[in-house]
Amino acid sequence: MSARRTLAASILLALGASCARSEHVASGPIEVGPTPVEVAFDHEVSAEGPRRDLVLDFALPAASFDASRLRAVLVAADGTREDFAPATVVRRGEALVALCVDRGAEASSGVQRYRAVELSCDRPLRLRSIRWWSGPR
Repeated sequence: MSARRTLAASILLALGASCARSEHVASGPIEVGPTPVEVAFDHEVSAEGPRRDLVLDFALPAASFDASRLRAVLVAADGTREDFAPATVVRRGEALVALCVDRGAEASSGVQRYRAVELSCDRPLRLRSIRWWSGPR
């Protein structure tokens, strides 16, 4: 197997593992459109390590193909906002998509805590739920 294929397989395995370990943080229906909507998490979540994943469960599977059009802003426990970009879109199923961000060297050495995410999109979308995961690459 070539080095490129091995790397691609390793990335896909890591992405699959992160989605499997993700925790449920919000239930829908969650209506997303051009006007930003703040979705409060069921409980505060922490970001430990550079990798952060928002896993979105779309009400209509076809709408999941518009995931790259979503704008997400994390709302920290203290109210500060952190743009969730640039995000890589990873399909995890027919209606399940993960928005993945790797902060790399930008990640703070401490643990960040978030209480909500603000979502907007240039077209209307409906989500069934949101899940969260963070950790090492």
